[in-house]
Amino acid sequence: MSKGRKVCVEADTRAPKIENNFKLVYASGITTNDDPLVDSDLGIEVQNSVRLVRTVEMYQWVETEHEKKDEPTTYTYERQWRSYPIDSSRFNDSYSYQNPPNMPLMSNSFQANLVKFGEYTLDRSQKDKLTNSITLKLTDDHLQTAKAASDKVFRSMNYQEIQKVGD
Repeated sequence: MSKGRKVCVEADTRAPKIENNFKLVYASGITTNDDPLVDSDLGIEVQNSVRLVRTVEMYQWVETEHEKKDEPTTYTYERQWRSYPIDSSRFNDSYSYQNPPNMPLMSNSFQANLVKFGEYTLDRSQKDKLTNSITLKLTDDHLQTAKAASDKVFRSMNYQEIQKVGD
């Protein structure tokens, strides 16, 4: 580590120098992207971003199997938010606990093709390492766009509202 500090040089992202190739360098700055990222299912467009992530969850029945030595297997069921569909047809009691067969919208990630760091262009592995994020609030317009695409959307910031399987 101390050897690295001694040989590390500061790189100017606005004016790359060929003599810094294959050297240990450090730089700070802001990434830029000229192309908007678009989630057409929700009608969301963000500017100057590396990535746009859509996280979708559905309220579903989850089966838990309980096995004890020398006792019959028992099953319990509880409702939970999950980011993937749970196949309730495989449940021990699939008649009483039924989930919708699929989710109306799946989680997705949209990553910018060309991201600049000053005059440098970031490759995919470098973009993947950028993890800072902000959460966008969905507006009623976004929800109407999603509802038009899938006809099933639920949004609640009030967790005291009654939630139903499939929400």
